[in-house]
Amino acid sequence: MAIALLSLRQAQRAEPQLKAALNLDGDRLEPGLTARERMEKREGITPGPMTARQYVQKLSNRLREQSREQMAWALGRVETRELDRLVHQMAKLKGRYATLLLEYAQGDRPMRPNAVAELKGLREQIAEMEHGFEMLKEAILEGTAEVIGVRAAD
Repeated sequence: MAIALLSLRQAQRAEPQLKAALNLDGDRLEPGLTARERMEKREGITPGPMTARQYVQKLSNRLREQSREQMAWALGRVETRELDRLVHQMAKLKGRYATLLLEYAQGDRPMRPNAVAELKGLREQIAEMEHGFEMLKEAILEGTAEVIGVRAAD
């Protein structure tokens, strides 16, 4: 018998989803279907083969929808202090990078390989954190991530 261990955040998000999954009245929209596909299914129309463009669009829509669901499940309710810590860490990394860059520029010799590696590592960390930060901002604006004490975007 397998036991699933959920974080508090995951458990808070799972409860409403479990309740929704147990809703057996059949009025819910099927995820992943386009409006056209739902209409064809409702009216019993057998659709013709999809074009490559339609298929790729369908895949993109499914990816977007499943990504939203996974982000909502994984993030749940985010506290503002969590985001504040992220911003603080990003600022510290950028400051460290700038400091090292100026420090290495003071010497008359070219930078040593380990100095280059250190700068490169910091730059990669900054880029990764900025990418993640942009993803979180999108999730907040889309309503996928709920920030405690912040009203959802209109």
